[in-house]
Amino acid sequence: MKPYKIIEPVYDTVYEEDIAEYGVYEMSVFPRHSVLRGQESKVQIAVFRTLKEAQEAYPKAEVYEDAQRIHHDIPNYFEDDPYEVRYRG
Repeated sequence: MKPYKIIEPVYDTVYEEDIAEYGVYEMSVFPRHSVLRGQESKVQIAVFRTLKEAQEAYPKAEVYEDAQRIHHDIPNYFEDDPYEVRYRG
């Protein structure tokens, strides 16, 4: 599979019906040497406030307006500041 780019809406996590911005993703397949070899890879490469801006920057990208909303329940492992690094020792 040859890598290609797509543009999809990125939904606001608070108001799920509202599109907050548009993400540009590179779609490809994990290489042979990867433990995920053969599986589809989706990597976000840019984010834009409007669809027009995304299309101007990536004119060959395919637009997926009806992208699925994927909600991830990510547990909060950080009690206070998620950017604080805690060292032991």
